Amino acid sequence: MRDISLCRRIRAWGAPLLFLKILRCVLSGIAAGSFSVTPLDFVEFFAGQQAVSNAMKDAALVAAVFELKLDPIGQNMLSDLGFANAVNLCLNLKPGAGCLMAPVCSTWTFMNRGTSKRSLACPYGNAAVQSVQEGNTMVARCVLLLLLLASRGCWWVLEQPQGSLMQEHPALQHLMSVMTVYRHCIQMCHYGASSKKRTWLYSNARWICDVDLYKTCIQPRCPTQLVTTSINKAGKVTTTGNADLKASQHYPVGFGRAICNIYMDHCGQLKETAGAVMNMDIKWLNSVPSEPWQEANLKPVLQFMRGSCQGARKMAGQIGWRGC
Repeated sequence: MRDISLCRRIRAWGAPLLFLKILRCVLSGIAAGSFSVTPLDFVEFFAGQQAVSNAMKDAALVAAVFELKLDPIGQNMLSDLGFANAVNLCLNLKPGAGCLMAPVCSTWTFMNRGTSKRSLACPYGNAAVQSVQEGNTMVARCVLLLLLLASRGCWWVLEQPQGSLMQEHPALQHLMSVMTVYRHCIQMCHYGASSKKRTWLYSNARWICDVDLYKTCIQPRCPTQLVTTSINKAGKVTTTGNADLKASQHYPVGFGRAICNIYMDHCGQLKETAGAVMNMDIKWLNSVPSEPWQEANLKPVLQFMRGSCQGARKMAGQIGWRGC
């Protein structure tokens, strides 16, 4: 009954039927013991050096990470197995638990717009470029996970560099239309980073701004510059990332502790709210949008979950998963 109620809530917030079918397959796998079941307090997607999850573990909380470098297939948001595992992690979160995710931002920033062709009027950009298409798919899948998290009363945070066009992706626009999403701006230098790194934090909780209460240091006098500005042969000003830009993607330890602290401050409230969310009256949408979810490319994931092709069965066998 709880599984049916969960699917109804997600559908009521506009998730496509394909995602519900994937969700049911994962739930079946959990029930059959094919997927691991570890009650989690927090999950950090795109974890990098795991600053947030490490802070959670230091606070004696149960945290998990999802990071491509740890497992290029099983922890890859763009692979069939990876997305199935991401759904499983979200289902392992306790009601009222927390999650932070930072989808790859490279094609969404202003420095890449010459290649990506993204703009306010055309957020999908030039889908003929592989990295751009992958960015579109990644964001659509991440939003589906956010809908799943919200339906279980979980707190979520989505991180992006200031100025990212990711919020213009139709999937995120849909999310903002069905629930209240807050955006707060911080500078990573206040948490121990060597550069200012202005950052947007999106969240389904108003108190995301409490992260300011846990700043660890003042702004450095001579912050590291992440971009280099020059004038090309045509006389135009160009901006390129320097060697420090990639390193700035890793969160400083102070930021991880700040996220942990505000979660700890509000975890009791989250658990109470989760119960209300899971018992709420469902207000159905008149129609479910189709465009954002086409970008999510869910059909191959469902085929993999059902073991409908030989390759999917082989991969599922390698991880001890028997399908649904």
